[in-house]
Amino acid sequence: MNILVVEDEELIRNGLIAMLQRDALPHARFAGACNGIEALELARTFEPDLVITDITMPAMSGLEFIREAKARQLCRRFIIMTGYNEFEYAKEAIRYQVIEYLLKPINKAELITLVRQIAAEEEADQARRAERISELVKDDGGYDPGNGSKLSAVMRHMVEYVQQRYKDDLSLQSLQDVTGLHPNYISALFKKELGMTFLYYLNSIRIKKSVEYLIYREEKTIHEIAERVGYYNERQFFRAFKKFTGLTPGEFRNRNGKSTGMY
Repeated sequence: MNILVVEDEELIRNGLIAMLQRDALPHARFAGACNGIEALELARTFEPDLVITDITMPAMSGLEFIREAKARQLCRRFIIMTGYNEFEYAKEAIRYQVIEYLLKPINKAELITLVRQIAAEEEADQARRAERISELVKDDGGYDPGNGSKLSAVMRHMVEYVQQRYKDDLSLQSLQDVTGLHPNYISALFKKELGMTFLYYLNSIRIKKSVEYLIYREEKTIHEIAERVGYYNERQFFRAFKKFTGLTPGEFRNRNGKSTGMY
C-alpha cells in the first residue's frame, strides 16, 4: 500500500510517516509532500492508495488538492487533518467523499486504527482486481502465487525482486547481481520451480500490471502505460500484450474498460 502524507510542517509530516510506518503498516510505502502542488506532481509517479492531507497549506489548500487529485484520478481515498473545527470545511470534505475528517492534535490511536482499516479495504479491492485480471490474462506457466511457500528461499527472493522492480530493465544478469548465482543456474531454477522462463515470468508481471492500468486507470494513454510497466519499445509491448491476451491494448481497453467503478 502506498500512503502519501501532505503537510507543510516538516516535523509533523515526518513524525506522522514514522509513526504510521512503525505502529500501523510497517510494510507500506510512504512519501511526503509539503503542499498540494508538490503532492499532485508526486502522486503521478507514486500512485498513492491513500492520502492524508492537511487543509491549510501554502500554494494550494488540502481541499483544492483533493478536488484536483480526484479530477485526475490520482487517488480515491483521502483523510483530512486540520486544526479548524468548522462546518464549512467538513461539508466540503463530505462533498469530495473524504473518508475521515480528523482534528489536530491528531489522536494517534484513532489514526492508526483508521489507516489499518483502510489498508484492509484496499487489500480486498486489490484481490478482486487481481482475480479479474487473472481471468483476462492467459498464463501458460505453472506458477501459482498462492503457493509461494513451496518455492525455495532464493526463488522467493527473486520473485519478490521481479515483482518490485518489473519496471526496470531486468535480465538474468540483474538477478545474478542480487543473488550471486550464475545466470544459467538462475534460468534453470525458473524452469524447475515456476515452470516458465525468466523472460516469460517478467512479461507476465508486466502485462498483468498493464491490464490493471487499462481497466482501472482510463486517464492514462497506452504509450504511458507501456512505459510505466517497463516497455520503452511500444512494438514490443504490443507483441507481448497480444501474446498474453489475444488482443491489442486498444482492443482490450474497448472491451473491458469503463465498467468497474474502482476509480
